[in-house]
Amino acid sequence: NGVRVAFAGMKDAVLAVMARSGLKDLIGSEGFFASTAEALAALREAPTQAAGEKPGLARVGTAS
Repeated sequence: NGVRVAFAGMKDAVLAVMARSGLKDLIGSEGFFASTAEALAALREAPTQAAGEKPGLARVGTAS
């Protein structure tokens, strides 16, 4: 479907809840990054899903 979910800079308590709920396994380790910069670099280098599609990111929000 071309949608990739990524989380960056998450607090340990939130990661623990995601792990207990099974959400972390569902998303996979490739969806979690220590920092926003690390996430953006990895996502920009990731191959696109559709032939001819340009890589790009939509910023949805940030955690505070």
